[in-house]
Amino acid sequence: MLRETDILNAQDAAKIAAALTAIEVETDRDALTYTGEHEDWFLLVEVELRARPGDLGGALHTARSRNDMDHTLFKMALRWRAEGMVAQLLTLASALIDTARREAQTPIVAYTHGQPAQPSTFGHYLAAMVEVVLRNAERLTAAIAPLDLCPMGAAAITTTGFPIDRARVATLLGFEEPLLNSYSCIASVDYITGLYSAMKLPFVRLGCLVQDMAFWSAFEVGQLSVPGSLVQISSIMLQKRNPVPIEHMRHLAAVTPGDVT
Repeated sequence: MLRETDILNAQDAAKIAAALTAIEVETDRDALTYTGEHEDWFLLVEVELRARPGDLGGALHTARSRNDMDHTLFKMALRWRAEGMVAQLLTLASALIDTARREAQTPIVAYTHGQPAQPSTFGHYLAAMVEVVLRNAERLTAAIAPLDLCPMGAAAITTTGFPIDRARVATLLGFEEPLLNSYSCIASVDYITGLYSAMKLPFVRLGCLVQDMAFWSAFEVGQLSVPGSLVQISSIMLQKRNPVPIEHMRHLAAVTPGDVT
């Protein structure tokens, strides 16, 4: 972008690009030891860059600030993780649909207030979970949308006097378009809080599903039988069939909302 807008000439742009490529190829990041001399990987690269083409290396920082760079990197990292979670929710929904179809005629007792209420089927119960999972996937997808707006070019607060092309930078980094208001670019974190709220809801509801599974598998209820390969027995009470996978899922479903909060 700096070259395309003639902020850098072709020769200088080529020198900086070559130096960046060399740093990437020659540096073993896993072998680096943090000494405190450089705050992070970004500042280490800047030092290395100045050591190669000299003061010209500083030109790469033209119109950039740690403010807009940080938010841009946050959004890029959050986006691919959140998109991965949407894919997992859709995979879960597909598995629930398959099981609901297979168990469409399997009778169960439906409970309300923890008490036996009406006869239903396991397929009916799971189909309700499918709708919840899909709604949660929709909420998460909506929360991802703000991550597609690029903060780069906002600099510290009020952009820059250089004739940069924010739309071009957004495209190069894989964003839909720039985030319009420069103050909003560096001072608003609702893209994080909104995303985390959308991440929290699936686990709250899945916790209810897992709790039902735990209740149904109790000896006194006996509505769900966990395969022998997935239970643990007591070292002294050999009649017990402890549904450990369900217990682990219940733990994860409880801890995750706390983590995102």
